Amino acid sequence: MTHDVFISYSSLNKTTADAVCHALETNGIRCWIAPRDITGGSTYGGQIMHGIENCKLFLLLFSDGANRSEHVLREIERAVNYRKTILPFRIEDVPMCKDFEYFLGTVHWIDAYPDDTLFGNLITQVARILGKTSTTPVAVRVLSSDKVASSTGKGKYVFPNGDVYEGDYLNGIPHGKGRYTFLNGEVFEGEYLNGLQHGNGRYTHNNGDVFEGEYQLGNPHGKGRYTFLNGEAFEGDYLNGLQHGNGRYTYNNGDVFEGEYQFGRQHGKGKLTPRDGTAKEGIWQNGKFVGSE
Repeated sequence: MTHDVFISYSSLNKTTADAVCHALETNGIRCWIAPRDITGGSTYGGQIMHGIENCKLFLLLFSDGANRSEHVLREIERAVNYRKTILPFRIEDVPMCKDFEYFLGTVHWIDAYPDDTLFGNLITQVARILGKTSTTPVAVRVLSSDKVASSTGKGKYVFPNGDVYEGDYLNGIPHGKGRYTFLNGEVFEGEYLNGLQHGNGRYTHNNGDVFEGEYQLGNPHGKGRYTFLNGEAFEGDYLNGLQHGNGRYTYNNGDVFEGEYQFGRQHGKGKLTPRDGTAKEGIWQNGKFVGSE
């Protein structure tokens, strides 16, 4: 999947990172962000490196948490190694540690504090760096004109990129029940909290896959069911968008796996029951059966 921007952030700032991602993508700037864009088939670290290598812009959400994160520092080192343009977006007023200063001491910064929810200047700067046509930024906190941005109640707004939101607003932010239709045909219908999917919802992908279940701050989180177009289905626990906890996976050939998942893969105790044949029960690691208990 192609992307313009890799978003690097501390896990302590995940809510802000998700909001930044939403604001940029609302304005037609495709982002790569973990854990949303982590998929099965290769290691977590390998996919992070791939995301950085293939981005056009490395966006760092700088905060006290990021300043102390070895993971964020490694991502910055990789971005420098790949000769990527780095844009730090300062969401907290804290001094850089020496390691960060070594890499970023001469880099232009954008300050967001004291309000890290207003992203208009960031969107403008990112669009300029990427050479994209500049439009009036539509940030998470300012969804349209002054009239809509201050509205509370039900409303409908067509974004500059063609996406459409219709539903409840609170001070111009989707808040309550709503329906968001993306230009690519994907649809989310459910509950929102301060502009992010939060509560119960149903997401229909443009390939026919459907997720229905609980969301937290923009990601599937809690109980949910993902039904694939080919008839396969997972039902169980989610953590930040990934299968994590206990779950049941039904394959389209009739086989069924029931057991533990970790970060999107079968990992822990589990049982695979083929439609025809003997069940396999024991320990699974990274999606593979490694033996009986």
